[in-house]
Amino acid sequence: MLVEEIIERNVLPLIEQNPDVLVDVEGYLNHLKGSYEVAEKVVLQEVRKKYPYISLNDDTLSIAAGIHDIGRPLKKDQRFHEIRGSNYIRDNELYGLDYEQRDKIAKMVRTHGFVYELWKLCGQNYTEEFGSIDVTSLYPKSWEEFIVIYSDISNKKGEFIEPEERLKEALYRYEKDINYKDPEMIHSIKTGTKRILDICENVRKLKDGELTEKEIKKYNFLG
Repeated sequence: MLVEEIIERNVLPLIEQNPDVLVDVEGYLNHLKGSYEVAEKVVLQEVRKKYPYISLNDDTLSIAAGIHDIGRPLKKDQRFHEIRGSNYIRDNELYGLDYEQRDKIAKMVRTHGFVYELWKLCGQNYTEEFGSIDVTSLYPKSWEEFIVIYSDISNKKGEFIEPEERLKEALYRYEKDINYKDPEMIHSIKTGTKRILDICENVRKLKDGELTEKEIKKYNFLG
């Protein structure tokens, strides 16, 4: 079963059910496909060569990158789409995925973006939807989460972009674009940019074979 088919069969119905939610459907779909391609072709293929002993669940990780934004079509309010999407993956039957895969993918996508910074800032306003969340659970600690973050940040609508440039563009969009303006997101991006860039740099080093075994073991694997 093609990963691309799994992505489309699970995401397209949500877009059709909520046609007025996304501002740019084509760009959204291209971004998901681009995230999958970065995870699979840029990161995982290189990691396999450099560190064949590393235990990464390749197919599950690639799918996670490809559906990391599945929470976006679910609600017009895009804040905490990471948590919303993670909960959706965990709690619903999805095409081509069993419960164990869904549980792992839910963990991999829950911590992407600036959800950690944003929850600290205004998560108390969303407890009715999500309940009480320990903010430390939104802080990524595994290589799988890092790779999903890198795959998300390093492509714009399917085209590769340097993480620094992508974050600059994201900040500009939330500051200037009427469709995205959000003071809390602006603050979250500004305070979280170094954290995200550090993660992206760690993944780049892993991809390029620059890390020692000791450095790799600083972070865990979801398996």
